[in-house]
Amino acid sequence: MAHGLILYEIKPEDFVDELRALVMRLSKDAVGVNVELLVKNNCYPDSSLKVGELLRITQECVLNALKHSFAKNILVTLSGSNSTVILEVSDDGKGFDTSTASRPGAGIKIMQYRAMLIGAEITFVSNKEFGTHVVCRVANKQN
Repeated sequence: MAHGLILYEIKPEDFVDELRALVMRLSKDAVGVNVELLVKNNCYPDSSLKVGELLRITQECVLNALKHSFAKNILVTLSGSNSTVILEVSDDGKGFDTSTASRPGAGIKIMQYRAMLIGAEITFVSNKEFGTHVVCRVANKQN
């Protein structure tokens, strides 16, 4: 990725490596913040479109946390199975008032749009005391 743009098609089987590389790049820019990736299951989406959108959603989540949350720790978690990929981003920052979620900022709108493009469900849970937790679930086509 260059300047946040995906310039080539990423094969689904390369998703985990690309996610690791993205988290590593973002962590280098995160001075004083611990950004980690936990891969619970080595699963991946079934299309390059899903791969690209999940990577961009991850990037937006982490950048939002770095910019707005004052978090000390950000954890990106990949889990799921052959039928569903679950991507989570959690931080221990200041969170945000979810009652204002009816007027989401540009970052949340973009993530919701990207999730819609790939048929994914995305949820945002935030608490001013415990930070923010974003979960994106996308189904894979069954053969």
